[in-house]
Parts: sequence; C-alpha cells; structure tokens
Amino acid sequence: HWIRDSTLMLPLVLIAVALAVRSTNRLLERYDTRSSSILGIAVLAAMIAMAASVAMVVTSSVLDVLVGTPLQRYDGPLVVNMAREGLVVLAANVVIAGVLVAVRFVSVSARHSGRRRRFVNPLPDVDRSSPSTNLATVKSRRTVLKLGAAGLATVAVGQSGVSQRSRVAVAGTIDLNVYINAGDVTMIDGTKVYMWGFGDTQESLIVRCPDTPTCKLPARVIRAVQGDIINISVTNRLDEPHSFTIPGVVDSGSILPGATKKLKFTAPKPGTYVYLDKLNAPINRLLGLHGVLMVDPTGDLNIPYIGGERWDFVRQFVWILQTVDPDWGELARQNLPIHKATSKPRYFMINDRSGKQSVHAEDTVPHGRVDEAALVRVVNMGAGVHSPHLHGNHVFVLTQNGKVLPIQMEKDTFMMRPLDRKDILIPYVSPQDAVHAITETQHYPVHCHTEISQTAGGGLYPSGMLTDWLIDP
Repeated sequence: HWIRDSTLMLPLVLIAVALAVRSTNRLLERYDTRSSSILGIAVLAAMIAMAASVAMVVTSSVLDVLVGTPLQRYDGPLVVNMAREGLVVLAANVVIAGVLVAVRFVSVSARHSGRRRRFVNPLPDVDRSSPSTNLATVKSRRTVLKLGAAGLATVAVGQSGVSQRSRVAVAGTIDLNVYINAGDVTMIDGTKVYMWGFGDTQESLIVRCPDTPTCKLPARVIRAVQGDIINISVTNRLDEPHSFTIPGVVDSGSILPGATKKLKFTAPKPGTYVYLDKLNAPINRLLGLHGVLMVDPTGDLNIPYIGGERWDFVRQFVWILQTVDPDWGELARQNLPIHKATSKPRYFMINDRSGKQSVHAEDTVPHGRVDEAALVRVVNMGAGVHSPHLHGNHVFVLTQNGKVLPIQMEKDTFMMRPLDRKDILIPYVSPQDAVHAITETQHYPVHCHTEISQTAGGGLYPSGMLTDWLIDP
C-alpha cells in the first residue's frame, strides 16, 4: 500500500513544509538575528524536516484508522509507535532538508563570491582637521552637503546613482534647514494637485540636490554617515500643527504654526530610514510630508550594512513609492476634515514621477555593467500595498524595516506594505535571454504587480508606478 499511502501523504507534507518555511522566516525576522547565514540555513532545514516528519507520521496513523490496513510495526500504544516512526522519519528528513537547503545556499553564494567590483570615480579622503582645505574645490560628499546649504542637499559622484567616491568615510556635521510648506504639484496628465511638503526653501515642497553634475540622488533624500552630527531646523509655515519625525531616531513633537524647532541627533546605524509628519497619521504623510534618510557605514561605502561584505555593490539608488489622492488635496486646501477611510489614490509615483517621467529619470533608473551590482533602497510612503517586479534579473532582499534578514532570498517580486523599507540588491548577472554579448545598452522594465498602480488619473496607462533598469555594454 505504500504507493497509495505516499500519494495521499504528499499534499499534506507539501503544505506542512510551506508553513514551516513561512513561519521560520517570520520567527527569525522577529528576533532580528545577526547570526551568519549558515545558522539561518540550519534552522530552516530543521524546521522543514520536523514539519515534514510530523505530517508523514500523522497521515500514516490516520490511514491506519480510515483504511483499516495497520501500518504499525511495533507493539504497544499508538503514541509510542508514532514517536518511534517519527524519529526514524525525522532522521532521514533532516539529511534531505539539509542537503537541499545547503545546495540552494551554495548556489546563491556562488553568485556573489569572488566577483571583482569596479569602483566608479574613487576620490581621495578629505583632511577635515586642516583649516586650509578649500571647500569650494574639494569633491567629497560632506563638502557638497555643506555647499548645498539650502537644506537637505545630497550628493553623489560619477554617473547616475550614488557611486563609490572613497574607500574611507568618516563622520562629520550636517546642518539643514527645512520648511513645512504647501502648494500645487502637476501630475503626469497635467492635473494640478494641492499638496504639503518638507522643502529646502520657503516656497519649495521638496528638497532638491544642488544643481551640479555630481548630484544624482532623488529629491527628499538626506544622506549621512554613521556617527554624523545632524542639526535640522524645522519651520512650520502652515496654519496647523505638524511635526518632523524619524521613527526611532528623533522626534520634534508638535510644531505650532509659524514656530521653528531645532533638532540635533547622531546618525544611527547604517541603513534606510524615513522622515515624516507623524501627526494625523497617515493623512499628513500621504499629503506629501515624507522623505528618506540613508545612512552609510563608516570606512567602506560599498557595503549595505556592517557585516554585509558579501553584498558589495558599485552604485546605490533610492525608490520612494508614493500615492496621491487629488480629493484629499482639495479638502486640505479648504481646511476641511479628511477621513483616512476615504482614500482613493489616482496617481502612483516613484520619486515624485510617473510613467515616462520615471523611465527617463537619471536619479531613479539603475544602470551598470554585468557584475556591477546595484543596491536599491525601496521605501513605500504611499497608502497601499505594492509588489515591485524587475524583468531581466531577480533581486535579493537584504534588509526589511531596519533588520538584516537572516535568510536573504532571491525574489522575482517583493511586497511593500505602507511604510515598509527594504534594501534590495540587483546582482547585474547576464540575463537569460541575452544569448549574445551585450554590445549596446539593454533596457528592462520595472513595474508594480498591483495593476491599478500602473495607471494615472483613473485609467491613463502606462503612466503610473514604473521605471527601467539598464545594463550597459
């Protein structure tokens, strides 16, 4: 009867294994384990083996009762027999699960071990202690931050994206002025929507990089190095209280109309953070009061976090996923109450752009040659769940909401809930459909599998949350 029994047993075993994988990943994420990937692999293999063994023994015992053909090979109580058979099955399943998961681990590691990264335009270190340093000519990230004194200025060197400027980065001081403003923003279809925003001037709704060839990060991004002393002056120019908050880092509290609050804090551990107005959540955030703080590790800027050397990259990018509800904008303009349950977004953006605007945005479109991996810091500041999907390469999800994932899985599509932060790595391997050597730039689409997000204004397609990524020859 073994063919019959195994056939009936297989669906339950598959379900048990799937549940084991899901629950184990959530358990490891919850405890934010910083152990090596080998430990994560061992835990996953053990849980798979246990789940499969329990499913097999339980199914076998149920068949004993239902089919009437006893399978017990031992005398004694049923529970004892189940325990004996379970241990035998578990011993075999541990070996099988361990081999399968280890093979997967080795195949993933092989893609990232021994690869030589090419650094783009490395620049020398800057001696901060020297009073004779000419800040107008030094091309360091910190210098350009200071020169961009209008506000939340950020810098990059090289081509689009943040390239590697120096092998060593040290902490310094950043002074920023932020204004909470309001105004009209033009959408991709020409519609003007009233919105709020953190601006770098008294008229701006968003923070912009200095107008230089070296700055290719999108607006709304503050960039720092771990240990930086950051001074931010926040002025509320609207007629109701607002706040400036980086959850877990700094909180201005309520800032009354016309008031200014000065914040001072130390840049936290490397990673991706958000800044937003936490008052009247999520309405103030969705009306435009949000942005990203990205913190690089000191010493070596081409790793995503401390201990992440196996995920070294050449360039990094930021994708801020956003939704816009014009009706909310009109209610805000008229100072009328807004109820969060009434949200009906009609515009979906990446870095304040939609459709063809995003496809041609240098600060949004990742690019590089084969083996020049790119890190993308993805943050969902919108109202809904999104599922970004890249053609041409799978991605590796490295961190989630500030936690380094113990098992950094290869993904075809990854989910982004509201306020989710995930650092992903595009490995830049040669795509499977590239049958010949890449002799000209290859364009691959990036879009969201939540179909409504691909539209604008209630139906204009494809003019929503989409962009490209490029492989250069």
